[in-house]
Formats: sequence, C-alpha cells, structure tokens
Amino acid sequence: MHKMYRLSAVLLGVSIPVALAGCGGGSSGENSSANSSGSAKVVKITEMDYFTDSKSSRGMDNLIKEFEKSHPNIKIERTPVPYEQLLPKSLQEATTHTLPTILVTDNLNIPTMVSAGAITPLSRFGEVDTSQYLDGPLSTVTYDGEIYGLPLGTNDLALFYNKSLLAKAHVSPPKTWDELLNVAKKLKSSSTYGLAFSAPKDEQATWQFAPFLWTNGGNYTHFDSPQAIQALELWTNLVKTGGASKSVVNFSQNEVYNEFAAGRAAMMVMGPWEVPPLKQTKIDYGVVPLPTPKAGQTPISPIGGEDWTITSSATPEQQKAAWTFLQWTQQKDTLEKFDEAMGYIPALKSALTDFQQKNKDYAVFAKQLESSRALTSGLRDKLPNVTDAVTTAIQQALTGEQTPAQAAHQAESQIKSILG
Repeated sequence: MHKMYRLSAVLLGVSIPVALAGCGGGSSGENSSANSSGSAKVVKITEMDYFTDSKSSRGMDNLIKEFEKSHPNIKIERTPVPYEQLLPKSLQEATTHTLPTILVTDNLNIPTMVSAGAITPLSRFGEVDTSQYLDGPLSTVTYDGEIYGLPLGTNDLALFYNKSLLAKAHVSPPKTWDELLNVAKKLKSSSTYGLAFSAPKDEQATWQFAPFLWTNGGNYTHFDSPQAIQALELWTNLVKTGGASKSVVNFSQNEVYNEFAAGRAAMMVMGPWEVPPLKQTKIDYGVVPLPTPKAGQTPISPIGGEDWTITSSATPEQQKAAWTFLQWTQQKDTLEKFDEAMGYIPALKSALTDFQQKNKDYAVFAKQLESSRALTSGLRDKLPNVTDAVTTAIQQALTGEQTPAQAAHQAESQIKSILG
C-alpha cells in the first residue's frame, strides 16, 4: 500500500532501440479482425491498472494512444480500478481465467500473483537483457529465477525537509537517530510537528518502517530482535516527545504529503513521487537520506514501483501483442519522460544516467537504489500476513497500548506461525 501516489500526466512516444529482444507466442486468430486495408489483422488486448487519478489516468491513456499510432495492428482497451481493488480482483479473475492481457501491479504483489498462477514468466515471449537493469528493481520482479514483469519505474524513501522551518529553528537536517529525535522536538510548535510519517494498519506502515528496521540490522522475519525493538522505540519516542503527531497511526502517505505541503510538518518520510507536486507549491524543500542509527551508515530503503506483467489468461496471440507493447515501453527516451512526469526513477540503466543529470531533485533516491532491497525479501507471498502482525505491533506501541518490546514479541509469535 505504499503506492498511494500523486501522478502527473505525460504524453509519450519515441522510437529507439530497447533493452529487450525476441518475441513469442502463436496466433490463435481470436480477438482479431482485418483492418480497413485488409492487409493485416488487428489484435485486441486489454490492460488493467490502478491509476485512477485524473492526471495519471490521462497520462496512461496518452501512452497507449502513442503506442497504437506506431502499432496500428494492436488495440489496447484500458480499465483503471482503485488501488485496493486491483489485487483481490486480479486473484478472483485468475480463478475464472478472465484476467486482462496486461496487469500493471505494485511490485509487492508479484509473489502473490505468481503463486496464484495469474502472471506468466517473460521468458516465454522473449529475452530480457538483465544487464541493462538495476539489480534491486529487477529483484522485485524475479521469482524462483524467472522474471515476471518489467518496471514502469522505481522509487524508495528519503527525508524531505522544509528549509525555511529548519532555518528558523536553527537546526540542520538530521543524520542520526539521536539527531532526528532532537531536531523533530525542536521543530514542534503550536501549528507544526517536526516529522510526519505513515503508520496506519496496512502496508504503508510496513513500507515506511522498513528503512529504520533494516538499517539497524533488523528484519521482518525476526521482529523481536533487539534491532527491531530499537527501531520501534525510535518511532514511539518521536510520538511521545511530540516530534511527531499521534495521528501518524492514521496517516496515509497522501496525508503525510498534505501535512508537509501545508507547513504542518517540517520534515516527512516520503518518496520521489512527491517531487512533481511539491514543485507546484511554495515550499522551499530539500531531500537528504533518512537518518541512520549511527553516523556514516548507509540507509537501506525498500524498493517501490509498478510493473507491467502479462497474464496467463490471455491467448498466445494476445500475449505476443502484449510483449510487443512491453518492449515498446522500455525505450530509453520513453522511460525518461514517463518517469520524470510520474515521479519515478528509471530502472533501465541507460535511462537512469541521463535522468540523474537532468533531475537533481531525484539524486538522493537514485543513489539509494544501490543499497535498497525488495520489501518482500525473505517473505515472498507471505508479506500481507506478516504486515498484519507488524502493523498491529506498530499501532500498539505508538498508541501506548503496549511497550515496543511487548508489541514486538507478540508480533514475532504470529510471524513464526505465518512463516512456518
């Protein structure tokens, strides 16, 4: 649920070499018809995503239109649905073999969809040149050695700060946990909290807590370790000291952004997707890596983003057409324009190089991808169940219902049962 993003429209359409090769699939003749000239068949395929925001939805529509201009023999019918509906709808349709040809899914859902038999390894259609992609983002679409998707774009988490508010309080952006506690407390006023983060009872909290947990040497498979408890104590102390609002247990990531954009939070834990809308505000902001337990450590952030996938319900002819579309989306210039407008970081190395030079606001996020990892690491398709246990513990600790240690121990007993 880290994907509660604000996305911008973008009109795409270029034609240059891509990092993919080959195609596959037969031709069943289904969902095809002769075009007006009678010289070729038109293959009709379907696509489903959760870009329901008007601007992002328009951007996806424009992307498809640009593809259809250069590929008149392929027509794509797009269906956007709300984020929270896409996964259950997809799993239900997988059982009845009525899935659309292409699914755009949160990378967190890849293991679950593979286990359900909903999506197909891309090796059945052609070759993905893995050397052209960043290892971290590629790991999020890899399951048992097979690649099941190609990234629209990728992202991670860093610390945004309001330059004016920090200057007024005579403090610098914090680099360590101790500094974070002190700076957040100093930034608190009658109308402003020092830090906003997202800790509701869903995967937004699992996502935002991960860099604090991982950088301290903890993990979600052993949630009662000293390192995990220390990370939970940090978040709890931020709320106790007033550096963060008690309402973080209800804040979605959109609400965290709203607090920061309105000046009600001097800092926020957030990803690059908020750069485009922040540029439209009057906030003079900066971005730095998330504070670490000790000075000099490298923060480890989760890797977010969406992926194009091809479903198992489609006919061979439809899958072949879908593969053609996926190849087209991976063109360097297409990715650069698309990701800049959407607030993504390109996972394609050639696109990332130019992107970094043109978009300095994304430098911290791009650098962190070198050490970031998939949120599903060690959890695979068990992430949703583990999230239930972890976010319950986070809620209990932040509200004072239990101590961080008590909440962590309770979560660990549940996680052991989940992971077997």
